[in-house]
Amino acid sequence: MSDLDPRAMTDETLVEADEAHAAEAFRELYRRYHRPLYAFARARVGTREQAEDVVQEAFARLWRCRRSFDPERGRVAALLFTMARNLIIDGQRRLVRGSSVRMAAEPTDTAIAPEVDVATGMVVTAALGRLRAGHRDVLALAFWGDLSQGQMADVLRVPVGTVKSRTFHALRAMRAELQLLGAG
Repeated sequence: MSDLDPRAMTDETLVEADEAHAAEAFRELYRRYHRPLYAFARARVGTREQAEDVVQEAFARLWRCRRSFDPERGRVAALLFTMARNLIIDGQRRLVRGSSVRMAAEPTDTAIAPEVDVATGMVVTAALGRLRAGHRDVLALAFWGDLSQGQMADVLRVPVGTVKSRTFHALRAMRAELQLLGAG
């Protein structure tokens, strides 16, 4: 890698870097994604410090699991945003568990039964797993990353028109998969 410019390498190649070039590869991935990941986290957590913690932990988790990364299942950017989203949700759950606020004993009419929510999640996850990687990427970045199409284009390093096309086709494919699985 020292012979090659890390800026010219794909995210997947950087994740697969050998131990001798791991630090250089990690720095390049951080350079590429720390700003959009920070903006994503900052919009969802209370403080700058919390957002920085989310970014740091997402990158740490990516690096720890890099050997099991499978580019066929999605892009590095989508994985990073998913990790950040999960970290934010975990932090919010800890806050709710630790708070002294009591939840209402009776659910409201609009509450979703936990078993329905879990079942829906399982069906959606199964449908996502059946989509092409490019389609999964745009849906993950749109839903979990809450990114605009322009931001997704930056993260995926493709033109905005490509993101729009992938989003259209991904939603159509997702709808078809959900219908096949009996959820549509």
